[in-house]
Amino acid sequence: MDIKALRERHGLSPADLADELGVHWRSVHRWEHDQVAPSPLAAARLAEFAKTGPQRVRAEAPEVHAAPPTPTPAPARVAPSIPSRYRV
Repeated sequence: MDIKALRERHGLSPADLADELGVHWRSVHRWEHDQVAPSPLAAARLAEFAKTGPQRVRAEAPEVHAAPPTPTPAPARVAPSIPSRYRV
């Protein structure tokens, strides 16, 4: 999908398309210049936008929930070593 052509066909700026999709305008810029690919959620919103045009795609797109991050255990506290010349 040519994102820039799609955006221009609807007469939107990168910032306007970003608002429609609920992303930052820099993301749209990066997609258009093939620096990164859209996330699965953004791709779903883009596909919906391509079908319907600017109609607040964010409200209609399916939600994609990421798994919550797994907590990492706190590192064990280690007493600082004391140089031998200062030990009693």
